[in-house]
Amino acid sequence: MRRRRPEVPGGVPGRGLHRPGLTRFSRRPGAPCAVRDDGPRRSANEEVAMSDGTHFELWDEPVYQRGDKVMALRDVRNDGTYPGSRIGEFLIRKGEWGYVSQVGTYLNRFYVYSVDFVEARMLVGMRAHELKRIEEEERKAS
Repeated sequence: MRRRRPEVPGGVPGRGLHRPGLTRFSRRPGAPCAVRDDGPRRSANEEVAMSDGTHFELWDEPVYQRGDKVMALRDVRNDGTYPGSRIGEFLIRKGEWGYVSQVGTYLNRFYVYSVDFVEARMLVGMRAHELKRIEEEERKAS
């Protein structure tokens, strides 16, 4: 015995939810809808950003490029991801400077800048809000 498809909104098996003008809450074609979607279609990323108020850094170009001279805006401690030092130990102090050696990503949302700090002789991953470009300031002063 052949199984029948269940009835769907709109009365047409297999097409009810995908027809233009119908939503989950429609009862029949042309009936007033409980939910209307007259706005433009958005990508999944835009939907996520609009729902929780965040912005994905990867939508924009990186703030810093390889070779940029940058300064740390805050102290950086080891959170357990830096080998060879204890958790909570200071890795970089505010005001230390270095060069961006690589630009990577984290969680497909953020840029992470691998910074080679010259005086500390450390390579540390940092976010853009933790850094400040200083090469331009030196050019303006001279």
